[in-house]
Amino acid sequence: MNARLLTSLLSILVLLGPAVLAQTVTTITPLDASGGVSVGPDGNPYVSDFGAALNNSNGTMVFRVTPAGDVSTFATGLAGASGSAFDPDGNLFQSNIGGNRISKITPDGTVTTYATTGIISPVGVAIDAAGNVYNTNCQSPGRISVTTPGGVTTTFASDALMSCPNGLTIDDDGNLYTANFNNGNVIKITPAADVSVLGTIPGNGNGHLTFANDRLYVASWAGAQIHELTLSGQSRVLAGTGASGSDDGPADQATLYRPNGISASSDGDTLFFNQSTQVVPVGNPQLHPASVRMITGVLATTSAEGSPDEFPEGLGLTTLMPNPFTESTRISFSLAGPEAVTLTVYNVLGKLVRTLVNDIRLGGQHTVGWDGRDDAGVRVASGVYMYALEAGSSRDARSVVVVR
Repeated sequence: MNARLLTSLLSILVLLGPAVLAQTVTTITPLDASGGVSVGPDGNPYVSDFGAALNNSNGTMVFRVTPAGDVSTFATGLAGASGSAFDPDGNLFQSNIGGNRISKITPDGTVTTYATTGIISPVGVAIDAAGNVYNTNCQSPGRISVTTPGGVTTTFASDALMSCPNGLTIDDDGNLYTANFNNGNVIKITPAADVSVLGTIPGNGNGHLTFANDRLYVASWAGAQIHELTLSGQSRVLAGTGASGSDDGPADQATLYRPNGISASSDGDTLFFNQSTQVVPVGNPQLHPASVRMITGVLATTSAEGSPDEFPEGLGLTTLMPNPFTESTRISFSLAGPEAVTLTVYNVLGKLVRTLVNDIRLGGQHTVGWDGRDDAGVRVASGVYMYALEAGSSRDARSVVVVR
């Protein structure tokens, strides 16, 4: 291993090590509330109940949950409470997928009907700076409605790229983002209603998403993970091994099951989400029992200058599943264009263990398997290993845990 590469690798590990190990997943409380999650002005997550199963959107309540696990009822009288969003005055706008309407819930919990015109199977909700309330309609092709402060509802965008658009969020420039439930695509909709695919999340079925720290955090409902997605379309796993479960702990070792609603704290350092806890499906996919969980230390990837580190432009390690692993794992990475690529594995002392790729690869997404063996074909021992991607002058590195 040459000195230049060792120096580069060590500097990358110092920078990216916390991004893998510092985030922690913690279960806050069991709570049968399977819909959206929105952090309120008081800093507490408000969790809506969609219902007991996908074909039974009978949830009627929104709950206030503190990070300490205290639960209280915020509002009742909903009909399949799914996505939601707070306005600057503390009003919660709540979609009712079972009632084909958007409700307005005042800070004291009073519920009134806000919009019904042309609204069919509404899920995600987002509010722009002018007070316009947007909602997704779970259809194929999907559709986004908008209701003005004056109460007029129209179709804002409709496109085949949206396939049962689920969650909805908005960035500082007024761009909307929705996550498809029928596939892994995350869709960007500009203020001019131009629709495009921003990125694809593994798992082939998304829950909700939220905007914070100049990026998106997406709940992969089918993939049992939380993904981080830049506004340029690069993604990586933030939490979850990809195995179904409810295990707390370091984010790269925790297990999730059907995560759905997700929302960020005001400082962007904590993500609150809900998930089902019934790991063995019973009939139509069950949503109850469920729980509310959080990911803390999200900003552990912050650089010395105090801003979140950006993904390498056009290059990035995107996912590794499973992690930890016993027999084998799969490493995915993306390239902006054709590059001479090396993908290598090192032990914690910086010694080369395995060369997985050393050739020219085209631009796009690539996946490479590692069977947990070194270059001599010998199974490596249990422990922490680093895998490093090099393409031209760009480098990216992360950790993986082998358990024997």
